[in-house]
Amino acid sequence: MVTLGHVVFYVRNLEQSLSFYRDVVGLELVGRIFDGRAAMVELFVDDPRVDWKNDREWLQEPVKPLRLA
Repeated sequence: MVTLGHVVFYVRNLEQSLSFYRDVVGLELVGRIFDGRAAMVELFVDDPRVDWKNDREWLQEPVKPLRLA
């Protein structure tokens, strides 16, 4: 089984991209980082082992590049 924890998108226009992901796709804007130059949106999937909304410990993990085999 392959798992996916998070995905990072680099975009040219943050506000336009946020509008799309929030208003069209339905992701929830949860915050802005790096002096407003980046934003975090979330889509929660059902994993009963993880309380994604209330346990923010997973946000402290360093970002690692995705390596596809």
